[in-house]
Amino acid sequence: MSETVISLERVSKPLGAIELGPIDVKLERGMVYAVVGPNGSGKSSLFKLILGLLKPKQGELRVFGSDPAVQDPALRERIGYVSESSDVYDDRLTGRSWARFIQRWYPQWNGRLFAELVTEMEIDLTRQLRKMSKGERRRFDLAIGLAKEPELLLLDEPSSGLDPLAWRHMNDRLTRFMSGGDRTIVMATHIVEEVRKLADYIIFIHKGKMLGIYEKDELLAGWKVLWVEGLLEGKLGSAVEQTVEGKLTRVVTPSPAVTERELAEAGGRLLRTEALGLDDILYYMIQKG
Repeated sequence: MSETVISLERVSKPLGAIELGPIDVKLERGMVYAVVGPNGSGKSSLFKLILGLLKPKQGELRVFGSDPAVQDPALRERIGYVSESSDVYDDRLTGRSWARFIQRWYPQWNGRLFAELVTEMEIDLTRQLRKMSKGERRRFDLAIGLAKEPELLLLDEPSSGLDPLAWRHMNDRLTRFMSGGDRTIVMATHIVEEVRKLADYIIFIHKGKMLGIYEKDELLAGWKVLWVEGLLEGKLGSAVEQTVEGKLTRVVTPSPAVTERELAEAGGRLLRTEALGLDDILYYMIQKG
């Protein structure tokens, strides 16, 4: 039986011009969830709610069955967080000094793994954090997050500042991190390839509202492009986009079986069907709701 790691029931929080929520969702152990949405949609604020750094205006939020706003040290030890912008209280510290400080708070700290990551990602621990390049600082923060050996790992735009080689190392490490089947990752990202490679489920957020949660492979299998001979009279009800390209009509649909029935009723002749790329699916899900 699956175990719920994060539970949000009618959770909402005002965020200036928008309100996050109400959100109802349960995230299970052993899965990778990608939270996708435009900048300003509330993704980072959702992470802060999960961490207990923000409190909901209403609703109930539980992480491993506990209220994160209580700031229980035992709960904190089970969670790793890599923020989009590093928030070390004193960036004059060297990487080595900061790592030594962090490991005091995490009894399960994996020193061997941290050393491997430092070597693999070419991190200079003698350098002050403020003197690290953006890419090196990002690699350092990821190494810290993984070395904590958390049960729940929150990643806010993990690829930000990474070059292609470092990005590949990160993806390999995250795959290994999940190999035991007992850990959970929630990541906010706009990198389509990251979603395609890592995610089991995709959560769409737009202007604070959760548009839905979808199993990635089912989402990819469901969306299609239908190429139809000639022009169609009127709009097909199940299509999200219908455009004329030369002598053909291009129809985008999340319900191809329904669209094909509508097409047959309209007397249209289907020439071919294509899968829609994940980047296009994300576009239609977010931009067209």
